Formats: sequence, C-alpha cells, structure tokens
Amino acid sequence: MGKGGLTKTPSIAAMGATTFCQGDSVLLIAGNGTACYSYQWQLNNQDIPGATSATYYAKLSGAYKVKVSQSGLLAKSSTTISVLTNAPSIPTISIINDTLQASVANQYQWYYSSDSVNYTSILGAIQQTYVVPQSGYYYIKITDASGCSSNSLTQYVNITDVLSISGLTSISIRPNPSNEGKFYLRAAVAGIRPEWKVYNLIGDEVQK
Repeated sequence: MGKGGLTKTPSIAAMGATTFCQGDSVLLIAGNGTACYSYQWQLNNQDIPGATSATYYAKLSGAYKVKVSQSGLLAKSSTTISVLTNAPSIPTISIINDTLQASVANQYQWYYSSDSVNYTSILGAIQQTYVVPQSGYYYIKITDASGCSSNSLTQYVNITDVLSISGLTSISIRPNPSNEGKFYLRAAVAGIRPEWKVYNLIGDEVQK
C-alpha cells in the first residue's frame, strides 16, 4: 500500500446467482476482508446508508461496488457486479358469470377464504379459470417462466340464489345428500328449457 491509499483495485464476489426473484438476495463479499480496512458499499454509484462492512446482501437491481480504505487514506473503488431482480406483474382477475379468469401466466394456484383473513389453497384449482362454487374471497398466485411468483388482489364473489333467475319458479334436487353420487334435478322455468351444468367442489365440470 502506498501513502495515498490502496495500490490494487479491490475485488468483490457474489456468493450465489446475481439474477433472482424479487424478495430474495445475494451475498456480496469484498476481497480485502480484514479488520483494518473500512468499507462503503454503493448501488449505482450512490452510497448505501449503513452498508459499511466487508459483506452486503444485495436485494435490488443495479450495479454494486464497494469503496475500500485504510486508516482514513484515499479510498479505492472495486470492480462492479450487476444484480437483476425479476418481479412478475401483479395478476388481474376477471369475473364472467360464475367463472374467475386470471391474466396469462405459466402456473396458477387459486386461494379461497370465507372471511378475507384465513386463506387456503383450493385443491386442484391450478388452471387460468376457476368456476366458483360458493360465495367468498378469492385470489390467485401466478408463477412466471423464471419461477417468480406474484399474488393478485382479493376478489369477493357473491353467488346469486338460483331462485332469483328470471322465470325460474321452482327447483328440486334429490336425493340430497347423495351417497352414490347420483341425483336428479327438476326445475320449472317459464318458456324455456333449462341447460344444466354440474361442478364439483374444485370447480371441475362433471356433468351437463
């Protein structure tokens, strides 16, 4: 070391992948890791407040480097490491009659709550669309091609009583419950012949 400061350009290393999903991080380590050195990490040439140790966990996209000095002498900047975080767009949900439809993604998982507080994943509900069997709060978690995930806003769905359908004067389902999975539907609808579609609890159509 000369009197003016460090004579060699400090090095930094990333202890893992420098491209990752938003919310993750990568550990950066300064090569001159001894107690007698002082450090100041920078992101895009701006000092990061409080980042003054030999290591730093990078969470944001940008160019990272560290300034290293000893005993107050002139600091020298390291080489640069670029970090990229992937953040998929927040999915949107459209409501078409009794069906929820999410924006396009690679993978899907629908969630349900009766009280907007305690949510559970819906078994088998891994398609872009989901037929709602009951009123409640729904959202979808999507995963993009990079393996990064994002949740939609919550959507409340109110299933209308079938007896409020125009022209429907009566409806019967028997036996209820059905131990064998067989039952009969009978309805009186003024002027039209009704079309039936039957769905199971995860929204799959089982009969029409």
